[in-house]
Amino acid sequence: MVNARRRKTTQMIKKLALWLCSLASLTVSAAPIEGKATFYADHYEGNETAYGERYRSHLLTCATYEFPYGTKLLVTYISAAGTERSVIVRVNDRGPSAKYREQGRIIDLSKAAFRTLENLDRGVIKVRVQEVQ
Repeated sequence: MVNARRRKTTQMIKKLALWLCSLASLTVSAAPIEGKATFYADHYEGNETAYGERYRSHLLTCATYEFPYGTKLLVTYISAAGTERSVIVRVNDRGPSAKYREQGRIIDLSKAAFRTLENLDRGVIKVRVQEVQ
């Protein structure tokens, strides 16, 4: 039992190390943009995006007018406590709508991407968005 737990812990540490190495190799290009982010509602599941793909809530994708289709973005949640969590998403749709852009929203995230940053109960969070290569 102890050996199995130790093996599992070792595997998790290796996966985390590989993930951190891949993050470290990314190059951040343009100046960051700060604003608000939210996530897609459930009724969009399976709908066609502006890029022609089907929206899937379990994929790490987003909608924004700030960057071209296919761009990979590093989205960092800026919490009031000063902690930061990040996720890399791919632009495959256009949004938020003009009504919400006027309120400071710059990006709509898939549920999986939003959940990586914060609990879905929050609804709207403050983020910093940067293009990565």
